[in-house]
Amino acid sequence: NTSPQHYSVTISNSDGCVDSLIVSVNPQTTAMVDIEGTETICLGTSTTLIANGNSNTSLFRWDNNSQSPQRIVSPTATTEFWVIGSTSSTNCPDTARFSVNVSHPPVANAGPDQTVCDGEAQLHALLPPNSGAGTWTVLNQSIAIVDPYAPLTMATGLETGANRFVWQVASAPCPGTPTDT
Repeated sequence: NTSPQHYSVTISNSDGCVDSLIVSVNPQTTAMVDIEGTETICLGTSTTLIANGNSNTSLFRWDNNSQSPQRIVSPTATTEFWVIGSTSSTNCPDTARFSVNVSHPPVANAGPDQTVCDGEAQLHALLPPNSGAGTWTVLNQSIAIVDPYAPLTMATGLETGANRFVWQVASAPCPGTPTDT
């Protein structure tokens, strides 16, 4: 209820003296705000944060003093953003906070080059922290990889001369797939 409410208080003492007071309370409409956006982004990318408010919310002010309901951010590390929502007629604001986590793109490392003599090689890739998965592929058709999804695996059927292997890693939300040959 946003209409004024009136309250009265009557006080009396033992001598029969009486005093009354009427207080009016005007309830104000309150803003309510929240933020939508992508919680995790890849380093070097951006996301759009959107401030949403209830029907009473008509004004927004972000931590960078922007007053638009939308804001594009490109943090280089995990960062918390905030927005204040308020009404145009009262001073009853609400604040919302939103953290954007920043993931670093994985770096593929297929391990050192090797010289082998027996037609087999132990592949020694590194699976970077926070990467989803890795996959070995070969550029020579006659070579077999025992477990193409394991960073440490055997390659058999090596040919004389150069044999090339590709270690490919993926990590959401970072776009692309880094490779090392």
